[in-house]
Amino acid sequence: MDEHIWRSVRILKVPKFQGAMWTPALDSLIPKRLYRIRVKDGATWQLDGATAACSADGYDQPPQRSGDSICTTAHFGALIAKIGGGTADKIEPNTAAKTGTIFGVGRYCVFQIPDDTKIGPVYLGANDLLSGMSKIQGQIEVEIEMAL
Repeated sequence: MDEHIWRSVRILKVPKFQGAMWTPALDSLIPKRLYRIRVKDGATWQLDGATAACSADGYDQPPQRSGDSICTTAHFGALIAKIGGGTADKIEPNTAAKTGTIFGVGRYCVFQIPDDTKIGPVYLGANDLLSGMSKIQGQIEVEIEMAL
């Protein structure tokens, strides 16, 4: 197994302020560079309508919802990332109308952007219905690192 030397690029709280759907995390990425996102131990937040808080890995038993979450491959309540687009993009689950690339992060994620075509700013948010993303209660502290 390769061991990497990691350099902290940014420490931030998600969401940055109450009512934000997406929190800007990085302005750009370097293609083919490894990045790591880690959530501070014990950090929790709570989706609107949930009876308890969850970690950045999301809920095993999510609150009642009437549709798919923004990132259908991650649990409701999980920390998710979006590369590209902007904070005001309208995103429809399961459609080709998504702006940017959305993926699940959870408490720990290492990722790489394979080429220049997918480069853009990085945003972080809580996985929920589009209408619920801005109603998260609490904040989690996140560190973004880059492999040297």
